[in-house]
Amino acid sequence: MDLQQTLARVLVADLQPIKHSSYNQMFTGVSQLFGTTVFVKVFARQRQGKFEVERQVNQQLNDRVLTSWELSSGEWVLVMRNLKLKPLSELTSPILETMGATLRRFHDQVKLPPSQLAACDFDATARRITELATSSISAQLTGALGWFSQHYSDLRAECRQLPVVCLHGDVGKRNYRLVKGHVELIDFERCRHGYVQEDLQKLFYQDFAGNPAAIAAFQRGYGPTPTTPPLVMNWLRLQCCAGIFTYTQHFSAPQFEAVGRAILADVLTGIAGSSTE
Repeated sequence: MDLQQTLARVLVADLQPIKHSSYNQMFTGVSQLFGTTVFVKVFARQRQGKFEVERQVNQQLNDRVLTSWELSSGEWVLVMRNLKLKPLSELTSPILETMGATLRRFHDQVKLPPSQLAACDFDATARRITELATSSISAQLTGALGWFSQHYSDLRAECRQLPVVCLHGDVGKRNYRLVKGHVELIDFERCRHGYVQEDLQKLFYQDFAGNPAAIAAFQRGYGPTPTTPPLVMNWLRLQCCAGIFTYTQHFSAPQFEAVGRAILADVLTGIAGSSTE
């Protein structure tokens, strides 16, 4: 019995797979067991932490979670109510402000168990860049990492001065949806502790294409953010593009890769500027 059949039997449902480039497998269909349409997300064995975070954050924010369990294969199953989600259409100034306010509420409301956040998360980023050794941009990433390594003491000290929040971890237009007329965030598996600007980097580059008016509208909605020193801001850009390249190493996404390259170019420009000061 394959995965889809196993889930259908347990949930008494006619499930259909959702095609989406993802590390997870997803299904939807009407469940007779729960008497509603369900959304089923199956996490691989090694992604238990993502499963637990997705479940926990949803339980804090809504009543979507119906049940969850571990399969004999070691995979993790999360079953939730399938909401009628509508994508955002045109990003008008009021919508952008609402998106900012929605993220601010998320940062203020969501709480994860206390964890030891390594200041600037240097080692994890270094491992990620090492794993990109065969990439065409490996030399640039490695060179940038080497520069930050030389400035590690200052970077760590400045990171430690910044407040820590619970990040969404994958803020983008596609993860904002209209739910009963309200703008809401979805997809919480990457939620973790970190710094506010980490949730803004990819959004500003990818969805806003650096548009100052769009960024300003979003920030009006979000409200004041901590002042982030240039050294830390540039480091967070390197973390962001390394994450993008890790994704595009597994999934073909030329436009997303182009976003990563644009961010990396700004990282290198920032390093060059700092080196000449």
